[in-house]
Amino acid sequence: MEDWVSRANALISNGLKESDQLKNSEWTFEEEKHNAKIYTRPFFNNPVHAGKGETEFAHSAEEMFNFFISMPLETRWGKGNLVNPIADDGPASAEIVAEEGSLKLIFIVLQMKWPVTNREFIYIQDYRTRGNSYVIFEKSLEVPEVPITEGCVRATLNLSTLYIEPISDTRCKVTYLVNLDPCGDILDAMKEKIQLGWSTLIPAILHQHVD
Repeated sequence: MEDWVSRANALISNGLKESDQLKNSEWTFEEEKHNAKIYTRPFFNNPVHAGKGETEFAHSAEEMFNFFISMPLETRWGKGNLVNPIADDGPASAEIVAEEGSLKLIFIVLQMKWPVTNREFIYIQDYRTRGNSYVIFEKSLEVPEVPITEGCVRATLNLSTLYIEPISDTRCKVTYLVNLDPCGDILDAMKEKIQLGWSTLIPAILHQHVD
């Protein structure tokens, strides 16, 4: 895995440009759920739409950033979240495979809701500060040295970006953009359903643990 850092930094540079482009594009409102407004829009050439969740918190942007970046992986992926739309009580396993400064390489296995086969992801996470705002970026990275877990399908996190922006000294806005491909033998309609559920997960987790 000697070159994972350089490959990760290249993905982050391009991914943040994509995220900023998406964030400033037009979105279609779908529903309000778990204290968040949920939107969708086409995701470049991907047949499955991107999802967006928007919500606000009575905390500063810095407080929300510090909470998210220090959150245990099990919590970030929905363990103990009563409204988890994706998996049966979060990940079966989650670990940081490697680190370089704030850059992390993470591996998780999700226990999906029946009848979907368990999914695993290997992805990078890093963050950037922009004045008083924060951007946390995640994206799948191919790492052949990490074998696929028996009984799992390796899914692809095309984009997962969390924007935390101040509204005032004691209030902030959180915008979560996500596009994933669960891979495997799943119809596009089911992928769209999973995508919508994924859009609600981060806002729901944050409200459960911060409010």
